[in-house]
Amino acid sequence: MQEEDFNTPQESESEGLTPETPQENYSSPEEKLSSEENIIPEELVSAMKEEEKQSSDVSFSEMAPSGGKLPSIGSLFGRAFQIYGENFSKFFVLSLIFILLIYGSVILATLLFGGGSLLGFASGNKTAGLTTLGIMGIFYIFALVFISGYFSAALMAGLIFILKEREEKKSFSEVFGKAFSFAFRRGFALWWVLILVGFVITGSLFLLIIPGIMFFVWFLFSTYSCIYERKNGMNALMYSRDLIQGYWWRTFLRILLLLVLLVGINLLLALITPDSSTVNVVINILEGLIISPFVIVFYGLIYEDLKSVKAGQEISGVTTGRKAKYILTSVAGYVLSIVLIIIASATLVNKFKDLKFDETTFPTMDWENMEITPPVEIPEQF
Repeated sequence: MQEEDFNTPQESESEGLTPETPQENYSSPEEKLSSEENIIPEELVSAMKEEEKQSSDVSFSEMAPSGGKLPSIGSLFGRAFQIYGENFSKFFVLSLIFILLIYGSVILATLLFGGGSLLGFASGNKTAGLTTLGIMGIFYIFALVFISGYFSAALMAGLIFILKEREEKKSFSEVFGKAFSFAFRRGFALWWVLILVGFVITGSLFLLIIPGIMFFVWFLFSTYSCIYERKNGMNALMYSRDLIQGYWWRTFLRILLLLVLLVGINLLLALITPDSSTVNVVINILEGLIISPFVIVFYGLIYEDLKSVKAGQEISGVTTGRKAKYILTSVAGYVLSIVLIIIASATLVNKFKDLKFDETTFPTMDWENMEITPPVEIPEQF
């Protein structure tokens, strides 16, 4: 006979129940919550209701995937447009500020370069003019590469930060202020990661197209691991590489679709806009303000989805040997390209060194009466 467990009146009283207390049935959590309002403080009841309301408002499109399968491409685009629209003002203002900083630094460097060079030659001393030109040229290159590169990396860091912190229910000014300060703090770290990614991918492209594509997909999310996980240098690249493992083709398909869409937009703009340098600058600015943030969101959601499906899985250890493998592969690509250039140059020299430029080579030219004059007059002081 199965032994049943009964509570004595004393045990029931110690557990907060009495034999006279009937068991209550509730058809919904709201009914139970309302029945307990007399014994639960009003503030706690309000907080519980608000939390329940917020949890019920979460759409399935925002929920992380599970079961080791990435969400569909349609769902990915839908979430990307939704998040992009909800945070458009933050993306736009932050992009506008940094684009102004980038173009402002380039314009300032150009003015200083031109003005300094003119002052150097205005003295009438050729040596002083050339020295000034060289110094200003170095400064100009430094401004273009260093300042604009840093501002570009800082902008990317700020955009990714806004994406990462999108669930925080904060005011525009608070979120924007944090993103702006974070962009400057994390800009150098992200810039170094971008340099490493560019070095590795470019070197692999010199080997063959296929290794270059593989490296591109592997290390595309290094910027996100730098911001989300605070990974630095090659550690950011290795984290991205491990995250992609097992999902390379599915990730590649999503990246390819977005690239095709972007190429189509650029081709359409090229067809409907006049071929002008001013128009091209305006288009580049608009793309930076409108399209680039969407690309950041799109790739960021792929990164988050990959983290979700690989949650709990062991990530390979980052060792010096693993880092060196990819660095040396890229170096081999650069070395191979240099060797090929040298071989091609030597072949061309050997092919043309025995050619004679006379009437047999160009029979229509009057070689006897030909005079070679410079296109412009060169001042004597030069």
